[in-house]
Amino acid sequence: MPQLCCLLLFLLSWTNLRLLAQPVKIHAADVLVMPFGRTNRITYNLRTGTATVTYNRTTIISGAFAAARTGSIDLSSKLYQNHRFDKTPLHDAFGTGTRYVITLTGNGLPTMQQVFDTYADKAYFFTEVSLSGPSVSSNYLAPLVANQVNIGAAGNNRALFVPFDNDTFIRYNAKSMSSKLTNVSSEVTAVYENTTRKGLVVGSVEHTVWKTGIRTTGTGPQLTELVAWGGYTDSTITRDKKPHGTLTGTRVKSPKVFVGYFSDWRLGMEAYGKANQLAEPRYVFEWKKPAPFGWNSWGSIQTKLSLTNAKEVVDFFAQHLTGFRNDGTAYIDLDSYWDNLSSGGLKGDFSQLKQFADYCKAQHLKPGIYWAPFVDWNKRDRAVEGSTYRYSDIWAKVNGNYHELDGARALDPTHPGTQQRLAYVINKFKECGFELIKIDFIGHAAIEADKYHDTTVTTGMQAFRKGMEYLNDQLAGQMLVYVAISPSLATGRYAHMRRIACDAFRSIADTRYTLNSTTYGWWQSYLYRYIDADHIVFGMESEGLTAPDWHPLL
Repeated sequence: MPQLCCLLLFLLSWTNLRLLAQPVKIHAADVLVMPFGRTNRITYNLRTGTATVTYNRTTIISGAFAAARTGSIDLSSKLYQNHRFDKTPLHDAFGTGTRYVITLTGNGLPTMQQVFDTYADKAYFFTEVSLSGPSVSSNYLAPLVANQVNIGAAGNNRALFVPFDNDTFIRYNAKSMSSKLTNVSSEVTAVYENTTRKGLVVGSVEHTVWKTGIRTTGTGPQLTELVAWGGYTDSTITRDKKPHGTLTGTRVKSPKVFVGYFSDWRLGMEAYGKANQLAEPRYVFEWKKPAPFGWNSWGSIQTKLSLTNAKEVVDFFAQHLTGFRNDGTAYIDLDSYWDNLSSGGLKGDFSQLKQFADYCKAQHLKPGIYWAPFVDWNKRDRAVEGSTYRYSDIWAKVNGNYHELDGARALDPTHPGTQQRLAYVINKFKECGFELIKIDFIGHAAIEADKYHDTTVTTGMQAFRKGMEYLNDQLAGQMLVYVAISPSLATGRYAHMRRIACDAFRSIADTRYTLNSTTYGWWQSYLYRYIDADHIVFGMESEGLTAPDWHPLL
């Protein structure tokens, strides 16, 4: 009898092993096919919670899934027992398409939903993931995770690093993948082959809640890791010194992520730029006039700005540069140190500034001004201008300390003291008659802080949105808005123009830095009405190059 039991157990074990060894048959009912573009499709396995993406019948992404974290629990679409889908027509800013919503339940886990938006005339799709339940919280939601990607072109393979902002002279970097490389890029990346230009572009098109990271690991055309997630922070990239803020509620949603494979990755970046503007329409008023021409004081005058030399600049443009106009218009913009013209600081006498603005207009030129509304350079506790609060009330705190970068201390953009100060100063600018404003150092408004005065705000990008929308409201459509140091993508809603690099001067190194931004950041022209690379100032340099001094830039 014992021998018979052993034999039966052996036969049962052998049978189970044979069953496990056999490939699992996938039935048609287990597969959801989502076509997009002309011949592209996403094939989702409803049994495993994974997807494959093919372009022109070539597999680019395999085994893709969604991931999330709630509390200390890591979730994945592969963990769920039940998968069902809904398919509905879609009509939005991108056109007519189809939305597929896959609902995942079971195993005692919060409900997960994966969304795929597809369009018959678009070579890309969008995906996002959400968690829902009686009470869920997360600071990590990844709509796209894959461990097998192949862009189908081997040779000079690259992974593009895109900075979060243009502060600290940070640069784009097209990193070589000739050996194993891990690249973490802010908001978007392109993985491409530099000779054929074939490449994959992945990036967030929503920036009002999350900072998004794109991490890739691989060699040559193959990636063993691709992760696009909301909840990215890095002290050297996003400037944050603590983890990303957490969202809490009955439903929390990731950023919407753009995924596209292109015969030329540069066209993919342009498509991505256009998609951002459609996904998050501009909050700033529509600029319908020609591209602005102008002059800014920081290039040469810098700290020596005065009413006298500002008027001399106006005279020079009026008398000797009459052709420097677009549709008869040019701006003369006072940069930092305009307070040389206002005794008493922000609460002082602005009469010289009004004289300057009036003088510009009398010479048929338009006056501009500069301000950094979300930082404090003084860093001394005192009364907040235009408010009953003190600066110690409105300084943002990170890990119990004040957040400082570039020598300036960050202000909480949601605090009424910050907003009252902002309204007070902008109103003074408007009373002077300024028609353009250069906004600077606004990345300070996007930091992940310990808390915000507005308790509905829990992330840096939510705080940034509050601050920038309030600023636009105070400007009330009366000034052309351009930004300098700022988040590259999130600022697109709030400004007409952006300087995509930073101040550069006579050195070859500075010129190379400027060219880096134009080479890899040109696609931002689809987020903003106008972009420029900021100034390159030449002082006593002569025209032309002599042979001993010549040196190749790149």
